[in-house]
Amino acid sequence: MSDVEKNMDIQRLKIKEYLAEKKWTNATLVRLTGYNKSDVSSIMSGKMYGTPYVNNFITMVCEAYGIK
Repeated sequence: MSDVEKNMDIQRLKIKEYLAEKKWTNATLVRLTGYNKSDVSSIMSGKMYGTPYVNNFITMVCEAYGIK
C-alpha cells in the first residue's frame, strides 16, 4: 500500500467517524455527493481504493465537511 493509499484509508476512517457522530448513513453521502450507492458503499467499506475516482470522493467529502 502506497503512502497516498494509507492516507486515503486514514481519511476514509475519519469520514466514517464523522458519519457516526452525525448519525448519518452512507445513503446521506449518496444524496449529498451524487455518487451512486454501490460506489459509496464500496469506498466506505474499503473494498474500492487507490483510484483517482476514490481519492476524489474522499478528498471532496473531507473538504466539504471540514474533516482534517
